[in-house]
Amino acid sequence: HYRKFLPAILPGILPEQMERIHNYKKEAYINHLGSAKVHEHLFCMIDCIQQQYQIALATTASRKNTEDLLNYFMVTEKFDFLITQEDVSATKPSPECFILAMEAAGVNCANTIIFEDSKEGIEAAQASGAAYVNVHW
Repeated sequence: HYRKFLPAILPGILPEQMERIHNYKKEAYINHLGSAKVHEHLFCMIDCIQQQYQIALATTASRKNTEDLLNYFMVTEKFDFLITQEDVSATKPSPECFILAMEAAGVNCANTIIFEDSKEGIEAAQASGAAYVNVHW
């Protein structure tokens, strides 16, 4: 989260400076969606299972950035629901986003598979108690 990493790399940064940097990042993000890449194998798996299983996207990215990216690649409809930064009090490696997704789906960790691609996400998946797949690029 920017409120954690910005002070670490810019000691003495003021809160209003952090907000300006964060707002600039959000503007730059939307203007550079074309640089993002779809993980084709992961979406192929989603296509294969979405008729039989609920598919959630649990991220600690902002809802706006998440929806912008999903809309850009026209994959929003592949997900039954989203859990985003605004839904949680703690970002990954906290398992909160995964636990909320399981609760929303009405399933427990024994009936959940998490696909993750980051170190913090893997830690969160492990802490949730669900099975997980480390998705490499």
